[in-house]
Amino acid sequence: MIFHHPRSEFWRQTKAGVQRLSPSTLTGISEEASLENNTKDFFIDVLDARQKILLLANSPHPDLAALKQTLTNNKNYEVTTAYITNFKGQVNTYDFVILHQLPSKTQAASEVRAVLNAQKIPHFFILGTQSNLNLFNQYQSLLTIKGDGRNTDDVQPIVQPNFSLFTLEETILQTVRQFPPLLVPFGDYQANPDANVLLRQRVGRIDTPRPLLILGTSNDTKVGVLAGEGLWKWRLFDYLQHNNHETFDALIGKTMQYIALKEDKRRLRINPDQNITNENETIGFGAELYNASYERINTPDVNLVITDESNRNYTFLFDKTENAYQLNVGILPVGNYTFKGTSNLNGETLTAEGQFSVQPIQLEQYETTANHGLLRILSETYGGLMLYPDQINTLSEQLQAQGNVKPVLYQTTQTRPIIELKWIFFLLLLLLTLEWFLRRYFGAY
Repeated sequence: MIFHHPRSEFWRQTKAGVQRLSPSTLTGISEEASLENNTKDFFIDVLDARQKILLLANSPHPDLAALKQTLTNNKNYEVTTAYITNFKGQVNTYDFVILHQLPSKTQAASEVRAVLNAQKIPHFFILGTQSNLNLFNQYQSLLTIKGDGRNTDDVQPIVQPNFSLFTLEETILQTVRQFPPLLVPFGDYQANPDANVLLRQRVGRIDTPRPLLILGTSNDTKVGVLAGEGLWKWRLFDYLQHNNHETFDALIGKTMQYIALKEDKRRLRINPDQNITNENETIGFGAELYNASYERINTPDVNLVITDESNRNYTFLFDKTENAYQLNVGILPVGNYTFKGTSNLNGETLTAEGQFSVQPIQLEQYETTANHGLLRILSETYGGLMLYPDQINTLSEQLQAQGNVKPVLYQTTQTRPIIELKWIFFLLLLLLTLEWFLRRYFGAY
């Protein structure tokens, strides 16, 4: 038998969505009973969860390397490091931006800030001795620091006990409390009441209410602020204590993941019950429609068009539930399908697209040997009989002995309107015409 390997470039060439693959084929040999099990198709759902992260700094700093090493551990992150003085890229092409000591005393980064606010791109501020506090206060509403920026404090982190945006294990929290101090601007700190404080500042032996790491929303955009520089010391301390960076990576990783997580702002959302369905299963869809205020409604109709690999279209209309939509399209042939849903809300056309696949069930083709034990159990369970080839002659005797096999007569009655029998009409017409002629001929009239 010859085994054909799939192309090594597949995983880099494949696109997001449900893909149908036939990665291996076995060449048949002489006297092989079945060739169906020499190949196997299977379906995978490829998700595109990649995010482009821009690490934009005022100047070189060891924090940048610590952050990049942690973020690149997540295979879904593509991290780019740049400095504001020579950055030539487009900020709007990134999903998440980390601003290290920006705005600074020499770089206002006003153009970057304008793009972040206009495109509502999540971003994270890291403050330090180069930060311009006045501009920082203007660029976000999460945290206000009143100070000249020339004086600093060495502060250690204190974990806020009622933080609820995400969870950290107790072992991680214990290590975080021992992290070395960060260098933070000295001043009067005022946090937005709606913000969530993860870490507070400890100055010497005094616990203060001043935020050190704070998360929240500013201008309808997720924003985070770390009010100090020196993250590289936390990463080194974690390795010295545990010979790994797991605590630092968990703290920074979950913080960045929360801020970078995209919120679903689609006003029409259509999702199949399953992206991969067996050929004997019905296919269902659910849909949600939101108005301009993101209130869920179901007043307008929602249409769905499913297209197969031959570009044939199947059109459906969603059924309305209490405050959403649902649809059962039944069973479809094996293959890949795309769908597009549309709805018209107050003159505005909303659309949603996606794809799914129907995979074949080939168990009987792959398992060519009869399972006699299973057949015997089934026959005993449901009152049947299991006979081997040399016992086939006793089948009629066994059926008669059971007494539950009776001859069955079927009777079918079919009625048709006589008006549909045209030959009767013309026959009656002929007889009436003949009678009229004979009466006329013999003088009956």
